[in-house]
Amino acid sequence: MGAGWRLLGLVIMGLCGVALAGADSRAAMVGAAAGSATVLVLFAVGRGFEGRRALPLALGTIVLLLGGGVFAATKLADEGKAGQRFEGLLNPLSDYSVQDRLNKWKTVLDDVDELPFGHGLGASGIAEEKYARFTSAATFDPDSAYVKVAYDQGAMVMLLFIAALIALAAGLGQRAIRAPDARSGTLALAACGTLVSFSAAIGAGLYFEGLVAAAPWLIVGLGLASYVRATSAIGRVEG
Repeated sequence: MGAGWRLLGLVIMGLCGVALAGADSRAAMVGAAAGSATVLVLFAVGRGFEGRRALPLALGTIVLLLGGGVFAATKLADEGKAGQRFEGLLNPLSDYSVQDRLNKWKTVLDDVDELPFGHGLGASGIAEEKYARFTSAATFDPDSAYVKVAYDQGAMVMLLFIAALIALAAGLGQRAIRAPDARSGTLALAACGTLVSFSAAIGAGLYFEGLVAAAPWLIVGLGLASYVRATSAIGRVEG
């Protein structure tokens, strides 16, 4: 990857940061921070990036520090309602929105105790809002993809869903570290960072329903494609 593409990537990252700040979504900012940290760590230790990592790491760190500085100067320094919202990130358990979500999750999950396989697919979320005839514990939005999975399909399926996300992220991270060249390493690195960011964000919102979920899964699929293709080719040769 040439210097021009790296510079373009940093510019895009900065523009996305501006859009994210303008959206005032706290969950998305937490997810972006987690994904960015994951990408920097994997890039720092990835075998395929040896000998060419110093400048990108420095630039990436500078962009993140600048983004953090702008965030602190604009959001945290705001004395109005917006500033109070983002100050809640520093002490989340005392934030009203977090407390409201915790109470909502408890109400929704209490309705699952006697249903090991949940209320059925579509019992909450977009389908429930559109087609439900009666109110339920999930009528007012579960505000978490994990709680939605538990309500629809049971606590066991929710745990399996979380385990699958962890396993997928770990597999992509391992491939990013062990990739012999920068091209395949970059795909796995981007996919892993995207998955970590997405997994964090959906903890506080139903972002995995509808078209909003298409982009992250597309990136994850691109990151996995080269490894799936290579495994299939090896299987045919051995067969």
